[in-house]
Order: sequence, then structure tokens, then C-alpha cells
Amino acid sequence: MLKIKIPPRSEHAETVQQPVTEAITPTAEFWAWWQREFEEPEDLIEYDVGDFKTAVQLTSIVEDFVWPDFKVGVEGTWVVFRRVKEKYYPRKKNKQPGLINAA
Repeated sequence: MLKIKIPPRSEHAETVQQPVTEAITPTAEFWAWWQREFEEPEDLIEYDVGDFKTAVQLTSIVEDFVWPDFKVGVEGTWVVFRRVKEKYYPRKKNKQPGLINAA
């Protein structure tokens, strides 16, 4: 049987690692917001993208994900979701018993 000598580990000086900081794009921020907001969406939801062209681009991408429950539009730099019907995304539940969701 062949024996291999493994040299002892040399101790390296600990280096301070800085977290990688990447610029968060408006599109990435939007998708993070969208995932949180659509767990229990309300009947009217708005998100300010900050740029008209980006808002139009995101609207064209996201409208197929929320159809037929929501109609998606752009108002200035805002992406606006308006509930049309309730099929795939149930309405947000009230935290207080006895309150009725307004349609």
C-alpha cells in the first residue's frame, strides 16, 4: 500500500472579508417587492419604479403573471395593479375579526 505524507496546514492570516456590494437595480427591487406584496394582495396596489420606461417595461412583463385577477397599468412612474376578479390571488385577510373586505 502506498503511503502519502500530507504536510501540516499552514496558518494563514485571517483576512477581513467585505460583503460584496452590488447596485440593486430598480427591476430587482420591484421583483422583491412583488413577491412580498402578492402573498396576500389588496385590491389596489401601487409601486413607484422611479422611471417611466422601466415602469412600462415591468408592466408588460408582470401583467401575464397576475392576469386574470389584476389589470396592470402605468401612471407616471408608478406600476398600478387593480383587482378585476379573484381567482388565483385571494384577497388579503383582515387581522380583526368582524370586519368585512370591501369589494
